[in-house]
Parts: sequence; structure tokens; C-alpha cells
Amino acid sequence: MRRYLGMMMLMLLAACAGQPPAGQSGSRAVAAAQASPDPTAPPLSPRESCPVTRPSEPPFVPPAPYPAQAPGAGNFWYGGAGLWTRLPDDGAWTVPAGMGEKVFWWREGFSMVDENRPALAMTGRRLDGPADPAEASPATSGAHADFGEFMLLGLSIPAGGCWELTGAVRVLGEAGSGEAAIAWCEQQAPAAILMDVALEGQLNGIQAAIAIRREHPRLPVVFYSIQDDDAYYRDFQRSGILSHYAYVRKSNYLLPAMVLPLLRDAVAGRAFIDPDIAVRVQEVQHRDEQSALDLLEPAEREVAQLIARGLTNEQIAQRLGFRDARAVSRINGQIYTAWGLNENTTDEKVARTRAALIHVHDQLIVWDAEGVATIYTRSGQWQPLWVE
Repeated sequence: MRRYLGMMMLMLLAACAGQPPAGQSGSRAVAAAQASPDPTAPPLSPRESCPVTRPSEPPFVPPAPYPAQAPGAGNFWYGGAGLWTRLPDDGAWTVPAGMGEKVFWWREGFSMVDENRPALAMTGRRLDGPADPAEASPATSGAHADFGEFMLLGLSIPAGGCWELTGAVRVLGEAGSGEAAIAWCEQQAPAAILMDVALEGQLNGIQAAIAIRREHPRLPVVFYSIQDDDAYYRDFQRSGILSHYAYVRKSNYLLPAMVLPLLRDAVAGRAFIDPDIAVRVQEVQHRDEQSALDLLEPAEREVAQLIARGLTNEQIAQRLGFRDARAVSRINGQIYTAWGLNENTTDEKVARTRAALIHVHDQLIVWDAEGVATIYTRSGQWQPLWVE
């Protein structure tokens, strides 16, 4: 079965929208309110209950040639290289009553020549009371000397209040392998990636995401997988990914409605890991930290593996192509030293047996004077490996 990742565009905005006070223009609005004019209305200010969108930390700066500062006083850029817009600093949208408002959007690499009618849409719902959905006109495009080529929609909000607007998700492309995903992102600039960790090709989804984020720092990624493999957890733990991501099990997020909030949170810079996956990542990390094989050089690892399979020194020498079987004995001595098995009280047969057990468990095991095997646990204590 082919597995795919999807490169997507999305945006989630929330603000308090309403009729502007008398004499105030609507030039800084990014949404609209259609309400009867009231000259005595006080200036609109977002209520505490309205989760208005604020600048991200660190602030988003569009790629060149777009300006670092959003056009218009009191505005900031919001989004990512794949899709962004401008929002007012205070979260309040003001527009002339009874009129719609133009909402500007940008995307890295956008060309109005190639996309005169962009495949972009907006939806809106009121959060603090009943209202008809917000309506948006079909997207058009344009250009401005100060802020480049843009996409444009006309938005109408039927009533004042606290509104959530969502730029429609658009799948820009798919790839069946990690290598194909990297190549695709070299040509495009998605706002977010939905990534299966198990892909065709040499690279898994996590390895591909690391390579992509090297060129596109902190590009939002949602890892979406049913795989329970130490290799994936190990790659994730070592990836250094800190923000703009989620890592979840497919079985816990089966519906698209469950995945979209993860994508939005990743775009907003948040980090989330499924509790089940978090436990497994910690287990793998602890096991790696206690890995006995990491204490050995390559030739020593090969010999230790064959010891664990029950081969004699002569058989090991023959298997590995050593001219002198005594080389195996010398390597055995290095293995015993690295694993603390070279005590005078431990004869070679016992040391060999214990080396085989350590290799099988890939964890340092310490035997006390009574022959009780103990291991170092995540709680920081030595505990018996076997309970009699």
C-alpha cells in the first residue's frame, strides 16, 4: 500500500469583529461586520472571552522580496511561508457598517500570472453567539509596489462579535517517498505537511522532515502513523524538533476533523506528542542511554553478536576472516573490560555467558557477589533483572 504525505495550506484566525466607532475608517480591517450604524457606539475592544490571534513568537517574517513589516500601521504578519495574511495588533477588526472588506493573503512563489483565480477560500463562524456563517467571494489576485503580488477575497461578516475565520485547506501535492517529498519541497513552499513516518524509499517520514526543515526552518509538520517501531521513535528523539509539530497515532486521530486542529496548532508554533508515543520515545531513549553496544568498537560488536549466537572463538575467526583465532581472544578481552566482566573472580566461561546476555538485552548488567543480575532503571536505581 502506498503511503502519502500531503503539503497543505491553512490558516486559523480569531478576532473580535464589529462596527467601527464614528469617524474611524476601516483601512486596517481584515474582516467585516455588517451592522446598523450607531454613532454613539464606543470604540470596539476585544473581550477577554474572545481568543484573538496574536503575533507568533518569534514573529513570522515573510521571505524576500516581501517586506518584513506588514503594511499599514498597527498590523502584523501571521502565518507561514506557504500562506500568510496581516492582522491588527489589538485583534479588533473594524469596517464601515453594511460593507464587505478585502482580505489580503500571500504565499511564497505566488504569481498572479499563473494563478489569476487562486484556489483559496475562507469560512467563518461566530464563537460568542448565534449568527449566519461569514461569506467570502471567489479569490482574485493583484499586485502592489510595496507588498508584492497577493491573493484577495471579499469577506462579509453578518454581525459583530467574536469570529473565527479559517483559510481553506488546500492539498498542494503528494509524495510516496521521503526523497520525493524533499524534491517537492525544493520547488514549492507548503504551509504545513501531513507526514506518514513509514514511506517508500530510503528515508522515513521523520528523516525526510529533518531534511526539509533544514531548508525551511520550523516548517509545520504533523507526523501521522500506525507504526510502532523503535527506529522511528529513535529518529524522532534525535531529530531535535522542538516546535511546530505534532506526532500522533492514526488510531487516535482517524477523522479529518481531528487532524485539522493538529495542523493549525503546528502552524501556530505549538508542539504536541501523543501520550502513547511519548511513552515509547522515552523508553527508547532510556534504552539507548544504557546501550551496552555503544561501548564497543565495530569489530567488538561483530564478535559480541557471534558470541551471543553461541559460536566458538575458532568459528568466529573463520566467520569474520581472521587469520589468527587468537585475535578473537584479544577482542573478547576488550569486550569483557568494556562491560565490567574482567574481574579476577570471573572465569572466561562465566564472562562469555554474561557477555551473551548483555548483548541480547543491549543493556549493561551487573552481577553482585551472590550472582544476582541487576540493571539500571529509569528511576535511577539498580534493580534485579529477574525476580525469583
